[in-house]
Amino acid sequence: MFTRNIIKGKVHLFRNVRSYSTKPSGSSSTLKYIAGGFLLGSGATLIYSYSSNLKSSNSTNKSTISVSDLPKLVYGDEKQLQHAIEELKTKINPLNITQHPDTILSHSDNGCNPIKPLDSQKPRYVVFAESTEEVSEILKVMHKYKIPTIPYGGGTSLEQHFFTTRDNSVVLNTSRMNKVLKINEDDLDASVQCGVTWNQLNDTLAELPLTVSGGSCLKFGCDCGLNANMSGMIATNASGIGAQKHGSMVQNVISITAVLADGTIVKTRQRPRKSSAGYNLTGLFSGSEGTLGVVTECIVKLTVVDPIETVCVVQFDDLYKASGAVSKFAQKGLVLDAIEMLDPNMMKAVNFSSQVNQTFDIKPTLFMKLSGINNVVVDEMVKEVKKISEEQGSSSFKFAKDKEEELELFAARKNALWIMLDYGYELFGEDVKLWITDAAVPLSKAAEYLKRSNEIVEKAGLTSVTVAHLGAGNFHIDLYYLPHQLPVCEKVVKDMCKLSIELEGTITGEHGIGLGKKELLPLEIGDASVDLMRKIKLSLDPNAILNPDKVIKIDPEEKFNGTWSGKY
Repeated sequence: MFTRNIIKGKVHLFRNVRSYSTKPSGSSSTLKYIAGGFLLGSGATLIYSYSSNLKSSNSTNKSTISVSDLPKLVYGDEKQLQHAIEELKTKINPLNITQHPDTILSHSDNGCNPIKPLDSQKPRYVVFAESTEEVSEILKVMHKYKIPTIPYGGGTSLEQHFFTTRDNSVVLNTSRMNKVLKINEDDLDASVQCGVTWNQLNDTLAELPLTVSGGSCLKFGCDCGLNANMSGMIATNASGIGAQKHGSMVQNVISITAVLADGTIVKTRQRPRKSSAGYNLTGLFSGSEGTLGVVTECIVKLTVVDPIETVCVVQFDDLYKASGAVSKFAQKGLVLDAIEMLDPNMMKAVNFSSQVNQTFDIKPTLFMKLSGINNVVVDEMVKEVKKISEEQGSSSFKFAKDKEEELELFAARKNALWIMLDYGYELFGEDVKLWITDAAVPLSKAAEYLKRSNEIVEKAGLTSVTVAHLGAGNFHIDLYYLPHQLPVCEKVVKDMCKLSIELEGTITGEHGIGLGKKELLPLEIGDASVDLMRKIKLSLDPNAILNPDKVIKIDPEEKFNGTWSGKY
């Protein structure tokens, strides 16, 4: 449990924010947070493959599979689970198989979900893997006994990705596979195990002698939540502040090594940046949320750190002027390292916070990072950004003249999570909770999305603060609510998701679908596309054991009640 004092102390945490509506036994009433993820024994009855028992005899000849084609899900029972565990003990170190209550609890939920899982919604075992080969052996056994298996990386999920929905489930933890295998300086890529975090990789790169990296510092471009690791970032196609320049994970991963549900090991590519060798399997696993396979290694792109960097902070009287300026930056071909926006409510929180030394007007505010190979390039970029901002009606413009001022100006954005937590306590007391939302729209629709979303929030009687990766049209409209307001909060989130679809956007820019958003997915991409995903899922995972119930519906008898707190 974490207290307000710990939050104010900025303890190094790997957890972000959304809390339980029901206080766990022995917990405080403070916010919980996270940062900014798998033979039948003698005498056993034979269970046929899930996908081979489709209701319609013609279903297997179809290009897609609808929910109506699906049979009832059948998983291994208690006896088969114990058979699986005993066999697993002969394949891997038995000490890596645990039922310790603390380990089970930490792998049940991470505080980002609106409710505390029931005992029946916790895994029976947590299994730690230490190599690709071990993951393969584990999945061979789980596939054989049809044991639901939930891949677990850094535990920073915001959409219940490792929430246990089926009895007799096992969590497969790959976080111990955390080695940086090789850095190829000449080719600007790195081979890493799945448990390596982006922070860890950048720390390793920072230690390289400049003579090795050609006189330049190297970095990995995706900067997600603290301690997010590669497998989780690939699973959700995450991005972060650097998305404006570097894109999301799918643009930054060259090749993936993954283990399929039956233990088959696949590698999607070699190291070249350009390849047309068959299907884009690398992209297939990006955003799959652990439902298609377990990522164990990957080759990622690196980028050169520009030697000169500065920060600009620009304020506007309204959202339309701010988003208009960002559109003009893009139309002028300006590639900035980051374009972040804090809305007026968030700027109130910034002014309240003791973590920021400056006071700002209560207006939509852009926090931008610019960099280049020398001062001349950066100075010209600053001039162009200032010119465009003024043409779009900016009310103030500041830029950092040195490193100290750069850190000071960007502090409001860097410390946004801690700022909004402190502000929430001040406004609503220690029982307040925070729901971090995630949606993205085309940049031309950004101002309308935020304006109409704020109207939805206000009409519901809630309060929100917004942090947006505005350069990518990605919004996190974060909702404060008290426990009794949970149903209202859920409806607000759903209405904002529907609004993003109406505006030709998406219900998730970087956090993924998980459980709560899967009923909205057909509204965004259509039933046929979801049915195609289901076909792919069952082709790669015929027993439907990998992270069941996430992303798409695989159980025709599932009674989803339309809430994030639904019981499966």
